[in-house]
Amino acid sequence: MAYNIDEVNQNIAAIFGEDYVQSHGLSRPSTSSSYQAAQPMQIQHVADDDADGDGELSSDNESRDTSDYHGQMNSVNFEKWATGMLIPNLPQNSVVVMDNAPYHSVQENKVPTKSSTKPIMLEWLTKNNVEASIRMRKDELFHLVQLHKPIEKSFKIDEFIRSHGHVVVRLPPYMCDLNPIELAWAKVKRIVRHHNVTSDLSLKRLKEVTELAISQVTEEDWRGFDDHVIILEENYWQRDGLIEDTIDRFVIEISDGEDSDTDSTISAISESD
Repeated sequence: MAYNIDEVNQNIAAIFGEDYVQSHGLSRPSTSSSYQAAQPMQIQHVADDDADGDGELSSDNESRDTSDYHGQMNSVNFEKWATGMLIPNLPQNSVVVMDNAPYHSVQENKVPTKSSTKPIMLEWLTKNNVEASIRMRKDELFHLVQLHKPIEKSFKIDEFIRSHGHVVVRLPPYMCDLNPIELAWAKVKRIVRHHNVTSDLSLKRLKEVTELAISQVTEEDWRGFDDHVIILEENYWQRDGLIEDTIDRFVIEISDGEDSDTDSTISAISESD
């Protein structure tokens, strides 16, 4: 069974849209008591095709930037949820699908880049049992890093999930539309907007309405979400094939043209002789 993971920040911007927030001067909570009343609420959820799943709603802002409603998820909160909520509720041998959001992508044994400092490069090389000296130049250290870096990146959360007997599948970068749970969030937000007729949702009321909205995402909805994503995926594969065929034809035509030009040149030289 495949389980789709995603997060959303449910706040006044999610309810009415960013244009509404900006037009009403609510981009900074400190300047508007009405926006403060609808504090950002972090929602983490996982669901399978039967619309069963476990989620957590949180309004803890201690470690977040509260100057606006963006950037309120972080790896610490995500890992806490994965440990306490996700893993205990996953059936054995599950497939976990997630995107490449920064809080999903904290690397284990992160490889230094060319702009990293010498101490960071030395620390990484030592940790990976590669002989190096402080007397070496930075470009020499970076060369050693390149020689010994792993072929693929290793993500902390992936290894954690795999250690419990599950498989992790990551979506292609910038293609969150291939995750059915995005369609579920769209329905949840529509329901929340529908219930917020007075535009004064308190944090407590926002939680209640959001939980109600999540409960109204049905098994039939999930089948529809999955079918929609399957169609999208098939379209992407078809387009990818068309691009490859077009490039191949273009390369062949250019090559044929170059051969013809070469043959013509050779013939002209022979005739002149």
